[in-house]
Parts: sequence; structure tokens; C-alpha cells
Amino acid sequence: MEELVKFALIVGGIPLNNNEILAKNIMDNLFKKGIECMWYISNTSNSIYIALDNGAIGSIRISDHISGTSETNCYRYNVLTSLSTQNVLKWGNSTMYLFPVNDINIMIEYISMDKQNRLTHFGELGYNRYKRMMLSKYLYHKKGWKLYVPGKEILEEV
Repeated sequence: MEELVKFALIVGGIPLNNNEILAKNIMDNLFKKGIECMWYISNTSNSIYIALDNGAIGSIRISDHISGTSETNCYRYNVLTSLSTQNVLKWGNSTMYLFPVNDINIMIEYISMDKQNRLTHFGELGYNRYKRMMLSKYLYHKKGWKLYVPGKEILEEV
């Protein structure tokens, strides 16, 4: 991971910051596990958000600070650049997993197991229906979610 953040990656002629490089690495690894990703970069903070299978398995938030403490602002998976050990927080019915940068492979395994559990519970047909339904949440979102495709320099808006 350290080698990953030691260089400036260029996508479409734009240098990426360390969080963007980290996000790309995470999305590359998720793509290899059959998990589609959409992402956007916050205009107001140093945060990047990644929707997993159109949000069907939740989202990842990459940041240097923890998100708000409400159930509506509770991202299931969080990578905090300021964190040194894993942690779990609960708000109401929501669970928030916090991972330091060095534990992203563990987070990816959690996400992969989460998808498997949902496929087992809903079946492939039910899961894919839910995925399509969740896509509508991002299609017209004002924040401009982009579909991630490994190896492409240009990331298309959804």
C-alpha cells in the first residue's frame, strides 16, 4: 500500500490525490471480486464515496475524519486515514465498520462476504432486482456519481 501512495497517478490528465489513489485501488480489487463500483469526490471535504453494486451492499467512505453520528449518515464501510486499528460503531439498526488504510484487504473480504450473504438470502434474481432498483438512486443524483471501469482513463458519469 505504501508504494501506491508514493506516486501521483494520472487519470484523464488530472493528478489524483492519495485518497483517490486509495479509492482506485479498492475499486480495482472489488471489481476482481465481481462487485461494481460507482464513486464521487466530495466538494466540501476530503472524502470519497464508493457505492457497492449500486448501493445494494452499502457504501464505502474514504476520509481523514469520521462521518456524522446519525443513522442516515452512517456509511457501512469506512476507511479512515487517521485510524490505526479497526473499530465497529452502531447507531440504531446501522453498523459502521472503520478500517485503517493498512486493513483495506480485510474490508474487501467483509464486503465480499456481505455480498455472498445477500445473494444467499435474496437469491440471484432478487439481488439483481434490488441492484437495479438502487441504481435509480444514483442516476439522477446531483453529486454526479461516476461508474468505475478498471483500465479506463475516463470515468463515465452514471
